[in-house]
Amino acid sequence: ADRVIIRHCKAYENRTAGTHDGGGFDLDGGVTNSIIEHCESWNNDGAGYLMWNYERAPFTLSGNIIRDCTSTNDGRKHGYGAIHIGTSGEPIRDIWVRNCRVEQSPAPSGTPSCVWVGGKQNENIVFRGNTFTATGDVPEFVYEPGAAGVT
Repeated sequence: ADRVIIRHCKAYENRTAGTHDGGGFDLDGGVTNSIIEHCESWNNDGAGYLMWNYERAPFTLSGNIIRDCTSTNDGRKHGYGAIHIGTSGEPIRDIWVRNCRVEQSPAPSGTPSCVWVGGKQNENIVFRGNTFTATGDVPEFVYEPGAAGVT
């Protein structure tokens, strides 16, 4: 997909029986030049906002923006961040997360974080003007080994 806009949407209490999915919003597998804006996400098993380039995706995930969004207690299951960005395939590039608000608390069946970034040799992943609030032992940021290109 190219030039997709997701605007003024809500995603909450999405569930998964497996080890993946159950999230709110997702730009996945080669999505380019797309925007998620003015959206709300809360109490999802998976990430509130996910950008992921899976192995053998048809295109390089690039040029995407998440802006003016909120996440409250997403990533309730497994190890998702409320904002979860990474790749198990080709590096991703030119990703912006701007003016978002994330509130994260401990989960009974997972290890959430406000932000999770992973993958190797990513280029130009930029966070600007965001507010991340974590309580308990929840980390604000998790950078997996090899995660690069983050400002």
